[in-house]
Amino acid sequence: MANNAPKAPTQFTFTPKTGQLGNLFLQFEKERSYQGVTANTCDMYEYAWSFYRPVLEPLELVFRRGKKIITGDERKAEERRLITALKERRNQRIEQGNIEGVTLNTYLRVARTWINWLHAEEQGFLMFDWNKALDELVATENEKPRLILTLEQIKQFKEFKPGPTKFNQHRAWVIALMMLDCGIRIDEALDLKVTELELETSMVNIWDGKGGKYRRIPVDTAAIYLMKYKTKWIDPYRTRKDEPWFFFGTHTGGKMSQRNSLRDLKVVLKKARVITLDPTDRERKRWIPELSWHNFRHTTATMRLNDGESLDKVQRLLGHANPKTTGRYLHMHDDYLQKDHAKHSPLSPGNAAKQNEDKRRYL
Repeated sequence: MANNAPKAPTQFTFTPKTGQLGNLFLQFEKERSYQGVTANTCDMYEYAWSFYRPVLEPLELVFRRGKKIITGDERKAEERRLITALKERRNQRIEQGNIEGVTLNTYLRVARTWINWLHAEEQGFLMFDWNKALDELVATENEKPRLILTLEQIKQFKEFKPGPTKFNQHRAWVIALMMLDCGIRIDEALDLKVTELELETSMVNIWDGKGGKYRRIPVDTAAIYLMKYKTKWIDPYRTRKDEPWFFFGTHTGGKMSQRNSLRDLKVVLKKARVITLDPTDRERKRWIPELSWHNFRHTTATMRLNDGESLDKVQRLLGHANPKTTGRYLHMHDDYLQKDHAKHSPLSPGNAAKQNEDKRRYL
């Protein structure tokens, strides 16, 4: 496998942008795309620009007065206007509410990458310590308890059978079962091509995972569902054998969007009675619990770790670069802490007998 081979340019259509900084950001996006960053990363660039656009698009930084270049101090003051604009937008959204610290920090990481590009590309920007200025904009991330499915909910979901003509529901149902089995990310599932699944050996090749990394993972339990899905919904419609055909794509093999796939998942969750209407909602629009694709990935990670599977194996299965990320899936609730506690305690009768062959009693 040629991991060190240069990446092919990412095929992505960026939205037009206006203004001095808008044009620079578009140039940054195109260069990063040409360097081979993933389509998901390009998506994140677009989301970040949409977030910062109200303050960056009208901003014009001045580095010349006529033919004369401004002084160093004046230039630093102009550059600080860029950081001030980012801070202003951040504070606006915090005051408005309904935004998580993790989302603000994700957009800030994009801004940092762009500003680093401005500096590296010698655009005439950032003579002062801009890294320290951006560090001050990092928002506090409140760690929320991650919701996992119960064994009863998993049983209900597994026993649910979509109608024979319900293609969208069947697709969402099989994706969720696959995520419960191997913890694949939703974007990785939607990126899978038919040729990347080895159903005969129950293995899946993920060629473009998070960070553009490759990994190969087993899908033993989900293989039967994947095979039935392929036989019913792919083989009869797959007319192009020489072109990429997305496994969880449309009837014509095109790629499915995450938004539409989540819509289909919620329909399946309702029909399987995994989620129910909130009795406190008079408008009867809110369904509880609020589940998304990541809850299925989180469920398999948590259950595997709590059942004693090694952290290293779960890390490789999920595709985490850092074991600390995997460790966050360990739920430190009372049941988890109490599991096998007495068995391994030095004071338990069995262990006490081993440690005290002379039968002395501890008082």
